[in-house]
Amino acid sequence: MRFFLLCVHVLAVTVWIGGQLTIAMLMPALRRTGRDEPEGRRIVSAAARRFQPLAWGAFVLLLFSGLALIMETPAGGSLGRAFAEKMVFVVVSAAAAAVHALGTGPRVRRAAAAGKPASARRLAVAGAVVSVIGLTAAVVAMGYGIYLVTGA
Repeated sequence: MRFFLLCVHVLAVTVWIGGQLTIAMLMPALRRTGRDEPEGRRIVSAAARRFQPLAWGAFVLLLFSGLALIMETPAGGSLGRAFAEKMVFVVVSAAAAAVHALGTGPRVRRAAAAGKPASARRLAVAGAVVSVIGLTAAVVAMGYGIYLVTGA
C-alpha cells in the first residue's frame, strides 16, 4: 500500500509543480498568440481556468496521499520536525496559488477589461511574484518529502 500511495503522491507532485512551471512558461507565448492584446489575454485566461481543476485536484491528492503516508511513518525525532517544516511550505504553496487564482488573476482581467493596462501590468507582476513564491515553497516541500521518504 505504501508503494501505491507514494506513486500517487509523486504523480500529484508532478502535476502540481510541473503544471505550474509549464503554465508559467507558456503564458508569455499564449499572450502573443492572439491577433490583438485582448484576444491574447482571453487565451491566457482560458488556459489558466482549464488548468485550475487539474492543479487543485492534484493538490487534494497530495494532501490525502501525504497524510496516509505520514500515518505509516514513525513519529518523532528529525522526521517529525521535517514533516512540520514541510507543512509550512505546503501551506505557503497552497496559499500563494489561492491568492493568485482568486485574487491577482481576476483583478488583472478586470483591470484589462476596464482599459487600465498599466494597472493590469502591475497586478500581473504582483501575480507573478506570488506564483514564484508559491512554486518555490512547493519545490522546498518536495525536498522535505524526499527527505522524509529516504532519510537522506
